[in-house]
Amino acid sequence: MGMSAQDYASLFRQQLVHIPKMHENDRIRWFQQGLTPQLRTECIVDQSGSDFTSLDNLIKFAVGQEKRKDVMQQNNLRFPPRSNNTQVVDEDSHNFKKQKTGDSGSSQQPSAAPRAGTPAGGRGSIRGGSSGRGRAGNCHVL
Repeated sequence: MGMSAQDYASLFRQQLVHIPKMHENDRIRWFQQGLTPQLRTECIVDQSGSDFTSLDNLIKFAVGQEKRKDVMQQNNLRFPPRSNNTQVVDEDSHNFKKQKTGDSGSSQQPSAAPRAGTPAGGRGSIRGGSSGRGRAGNCHVL
């Protein structure tokens, strides 16, 4: 894994000591070029959509973006995505059943009747999933 934005900023500033007359816009451009591709893309402009005018502001922003990304990744690891949980509506019995995606339905729990507008003809509807559309056998994803 590469170095963190904070470590890169420290190294970059150490190198700038040897080039004291470098213009601020050049410092900004060269700092951006040394960022990881994803972070470079996120650091093209500041939060207001304006170009960075200060290397210090760019560094603060880059370090903050990296921290936000790390926190989001940690949260995704702790909390599984919601798309793994679905609700199946069995229209013949008008019961909801919770099941994991790919589960055969062995952990079905009855609940309330289906909403109006669900498909007729004895078909079940699956509520949930990541795309919210499509078909799976005799079930509709809503």
